[in-house]
Amino acid sequence: MSDIICPKCHTEAPSEDDSYCMICGTYLYNYCSDSSCPSNDAEQDELCRLPRHALYCPVCGSKTTFFEHLQQNK
Repeated sequence: MSDIICPKCHTEAPSEDDSYCMICGTYLYNYCSDSSCPSNDAEQDELCRLPRHALYCPVCGSKTTFFEHLQQNK
């Protein structure tokens, strides 16, 4: 098993290659929510993953994809 846990339902992902939770469909990795942010450069092989606890992108200040889940858990 992987050590990737869904931020919404807390299910463990079977593989670190999974991008979405198999139970609730939530992103398993935290990214900037602004598609025009340099951290989301489409020419990179992979988007810049942010720390799981990040509420805001350190590059542009936009909310992260985990923002809503992290706010609910406070």
